[in-house]
This record gives sequence, structure tokens and C-alpha cells, in this order.
Amino acid sequence: MNNDPLPSIDQKLCTGCRRCVDICPTHALDQTNDKAYLRYPDLCTYCTACEDVCPVNAISLPFLILLAPALHPASQDVSDQHLALSISSQPPRTKPGLHSAHSAL
Repeated sequence: MNNDPLPSIDQKLCTGCRRCVDICPTHALDQTNDKAYLRYPDLCTYCTACEDVCPVNAISLPFLILLAPALHPASQDVSDQHLALSISSQPPRTKPGLHSAHSAL
């Protein structure tokens, strides 16, 4: 399984407008059956142009955060371990009737 963060396109939300496909500077995206998809993941430079141009927020780009080991390994038991977190730049979706922390801000 590839742990690299890649753009995710929600096929249920995608309207097939082709804006993301047309704006992608590396031509990593393509479209079939009126839905966009990441055809060439290795070409994606994570420029966020596709996410920015999508009118229905069907595209999300998760970010990978790597925490470096402690500067003073003697004071840490887990100094040689790294922690990786993947977060999305989109607010979390909630079920109808529920409020997210983002909506309360």
C-alpha cells in the first residue's frame, strides 16, 4: 500500500466540469464517464490547483506531517521513532443534523 498522500476525488460529488483536468499543469488528471480521476499519480506535484478550482469541493489533498525525532535523544524514550499524520485540507463532512467543530468557529 502506498502511504504517499495523493489527491482524492469524490466521484459522487464530481460534476465532470473538467476544470481540474484542464488546469493540471502536469496532466496528472483525466476524465472518463464524465468524472475526473487521478490517471498519473507519479506526475502529481501537489500544486493544489485542482482542489482550488473545483466548484463543488470534490477534490481533497491530504497533507502528510512528519515529526522529526527529539533533539535530545537521551531525554526521550522514543527518540528514533517518527510519527506520521495525514490530514485533509477540507473540513470534515458530517451527517445531516450534526455540527462539526469547523461550523462552530
